Amino acid sequence: MVGILLPPSVPGALVNYAAMLMGKVPVNLNYTVSNETLASCAQQCNLKTVVTARVFLEKVKIQPPGETIFIEDIAKDAGFGERVTAALAASLLPAKTIAKFAGCGRPASLDDVATIIFSSGSTGDPRASSSRTTILFRT
Repeated sequence: MVGILLPPSVPGALVNYAAMLMGKVPVNLNYTVSNETLASCAQQCNLKTVVTARVFLEKVKIQPPGETIFIEDIAKDAGFGERVTAALAASLLPAKTIAKFAGCGRPASLDDVATIIFSSGSTGDPRASSSRTTILFRT
């Protein structure tokens, strides 16, 4: 599982999709909660890594639990050749090949957890609920 601490946005959706392609379960963390609640969510899901953005963290003033990966650092490191290669691969290769290229070790099944969503936590610690994969990539 990997934590995602981003607002509802195109970059947030792309990070969720990238996590799934890599065979990870995205855990979208609520940025309106306290640091203690975030830590509780991370503990319940055994999160070691959280993907976020520096500008976003400056606005919400919270501290993500675990190792932090900043999307702007990842985007900055990708050169022109890598971007062109990725665009061509996404356009021309089957989804199964792209998932394998992204690091996914096995194909998704209907029993896999697709994502974890937390309740608002109005009474104590937030509770997690999971949703199952409903769409499989077919090649």
